[in-house]
Amino acid sequence: MALIYNFLGGDITARFVLKIAAVFFIAASVFFYYFWELKSWAKISETAKKVFIYAIIAIVAVAVAAGFFIVGSPQSERLRRFDDQRVSDLQIIQGQIIYYWQNKEKLPAMINDLKDPISGFNPGKDPQTGTDYIYEIKGDLEFALCANFNLPSKEYLEGAKPYIEFSSRPYPPQHILSSDSNWSHVAGLVCFERTIDPELYRPIQKAK
Repeated sequence: MALIYNFLGGDITARFVLKIAAVFFIAASVFFYYFWELKSWAKISETAKKVFIYAIIAIVAVAVAAGFFIVGSPQSERLRRFDDQRVSDLQIIQGQIIYYWQNKEKLPAMINDLKDPISGFNPGKDPQTGTDYIYEIKGDLEFALCANFNLPSKEYLEGAKPYIEFSSRPYPPQHILSSDSNWSHVAGLVCFERTIDPELYRPIQKAK
């Protein structure tokens, strides 16, 4: 079970394979020991034995194939995990942008302005390519955060939220999603537009 779970999750490493091999060896040893002790097994006909063995093999093969069909390949799961990390990074960056605005009553000119050596905050980078996320100021209270996703999000596939093709940017064509779509996304370069509500996120009063 652990082998299949980690394989489908894309977490197969040499260390993990060795652990599984050790567990399998111990389990197999115990199994064959008790199997050898079963005296009644010798009384079963060879035809019945073959039918039993082939039936077990077929059941296991079908279960594994069904798992691949339902869950998807390890590669697609790995790509989805990259996408999940991108959404998590953008959520954190969005929170820091709002905090920046609350303290300075202006949006950061660039994403690197969010770096804070005291708190240790450093805007994350794309987990797959290592490049910076795209940040753009669209107004005094409006900004956009963009990332390049491998796959459509589960929320998008289930809700089929509409999106707008947008291409008049210095970077490649992408999909612009407004704040009402939250973090649902399609595959490709996607920008999430956000507008800060000054009544909800009030500026922090500075000490006089």
